[in-house]
Amino acid sequence: MDLIQVASDISVIDSGATMIGALRTAEGFTLIDSGFNRKQAKKIDKLCQNAVTAIYHTHTHADHIGGSAYFVENYSTKLYVPAAELSFAHMPELEGAMLSGGILPNASDNPFLLASAIPTATCIPDRPFTIGDHTITPISTAGHSPAHTAYLIDDTLFLGDAILSAENIKKHGILYLFNAEMAYKSLDLVQEIPYKTAVICHKGTFDRDECAELISLQRAHIERIKAVVLESVADNTAEEITKVVADKLSIPLIWEESWYLVSSTVKGYLCWLRRDGIIDKKYSDRLIWTES
Repeated sequence: MDLIQVASDISVIDSGATMIGALRTAEGFTLIDSGFNRKQAKKIDKLCQNAVTAIYHTHTHADHIGGSAYFVENYSTKLYVPAAELSFAHMPELEGAMLSGGILPNASDNPFLLASAIPTATCIPDRPFTIGDHTITPISTAGHSPAHTAYLIDDTLFLGDAILSAENIKKHGILYLFNAEMAYKSLDLVQEIPYKTAVICHKGTFDRDECAELISLQRAHIERIKAVVLESVADNTAEEITKVVADKLSIPLIWEESWYLVSSTVKGYLCWLRRDGIIDKKYSDRLIWTES
């Protein structure tokens, strides 16, 4: 684990799989996200060698809030999450319920689906604010999660999972998106933000030109998945469409969590296609999707 400076007082913590933002202040550190779990949080704590006074979360997925409880216990750290995801921070079981359509019986066996609750979390400010000599601007980049938020600190943009790397697209075959339409629109927004360096959680630091290439790649990915989902409708249920899409993309649905992630993403694309007037749903003895 390394602490890499990217601007005055602004660093990223490279934990291996993720990048975490770190703003040094007179009182200690303010973090952007907190890592996957307590074990990772302890390593971050050791690396910072100072109090972590506040954590601003991009969203409430387990790999972004999992370390927060550790910092609260050790430093009474103030925690902030997007307003529309506050319930997920207080009751992490909602994440699995959202993915599966109901309570997830074995969520406690999977730390990726059930983070430690952070009941002290409050809403992030709805306008730019200052910490020390630095201006922090929260920016809505919803889509990957219901209220995903990026943070612009001076001219460094922490994007969380609003954009993912080419390696992630190749690895997963289909990027998990709560709302693909919103995620697509957020890509346009990111291009308009005035920044010098962008940090994406999974993973790396990029200049504007490099980030523009990633945006184009992710836009093309979303367009392709939308087309594949449309090709797979054929009077099928959402579950049947999920299986067809996974087969076409050679995605093995051998793990329960893989099914939930792909299935819920496909349902998001189906809703987008329906809003476009391209497909519709019909009720008989089951709910099927059909072309309009």
